[in-house]
Amino acid sequence: MSENPVVGYLGMGEMGVPMSKNIAKAGYPLVVWNRTRAKAEAVAASMPGIEVGDTPADVARKATVLITNVLDTKALLDVVEGPNGLVETMAPGSTLIDHGTVSPNATRALAARLKAKGIGMLDAPVSGGPTGAESRTLAIMVGGDEEVYNRNLPVLEAEGNNIHLVGPSGMGQTTKFVNQILVVAAFASAFEALSFTVHVGADVNLTAQAINQNIGGAATLRRTGPRIMANEFTTDAAVRLWVKDLAMVLEEARSADIPLPMTGAIYEAFKMLDQAGAGKTFGFPDVDGVWSWVAERMRDMMR
Repeated sequence: MSENPVVGYLGMGEMGVPMSKNIAKAGYPLVVWNRTRAKAEAVAASMPGIEVGDTPADVARKATVLITNVLDTKALLDVVEGPNGLVETMAPGSTLIDHGTVSPNATRALAARLKAKGIGMLDAPVSGGPTGAESRTLAIMVGGDEEVYNRNLPVLEAEGNNIHLVGPSGMGQTTKFVNQILVVAAFASAFEALSFTVHVGADVNLTAQAINQNIGGAATLRRTGPRIMANEFTTDAAVRLWVKDLAMVLEEARSADIPLPMTGAIYEAFKMLDQAGAGKTFGFPDVDGVWSWVAERMRDMMR
């Protein structure tokens, strides 16, 4: 019989599928659940020894470490505290680990409610995208009690290799917000700079080579440059997810009276991209592309 605790994983999205599989590969008995059951069944069929739970409460009857990776704050609260939610059957001493990007304030409140029931919680959003999830190279930013963190660190190590306890409950989410501000600005500036390069007729390859070793050649440019040179103005995450995350960042900033003018401008641009059906595309090298469309709308707003 395995000494590892049974892990329940809820949310079989683009990140949840590879992350849950890595947990199973590390030797943890695994129970999976997804609102669309077929997605959970596909994961169970892909590897031996993975069970499918009927409801979140059913998963919590069978597991002592419960991991959620769902879209937003509302989805998290529904899975945890809604009808047939995790709290109906979670035992004292069990742990909830949330990998989604959700509200820090809601996280702190949920952690307090669970603690009153003897249940630990770690907010542990991740960075690295589907590629990092598949290769187990995710960065994981963790908020919560140190004892709960230490007890569950081996489970987190099955999912990522850059794991940091950054403070009490809510600080994992806050750190992810900082990450999103930086990453989205870097992606936007890289695509904008290289779109400019294309439109003025410069050689993208030579330009990127010249800049890559300078301060302007940040990791984002080195990562996106080859895609753009291959005429692929894409990113790993859908634009709608960046919009969702930036909306929460800006709401958090407003509540603390912190001005974020650059982040606000990028948010408006990304909203336009999403409305234009960008999907996973940040822009195109042709003047009729989505990025040019956004630039025109931004120009209209400034008139």
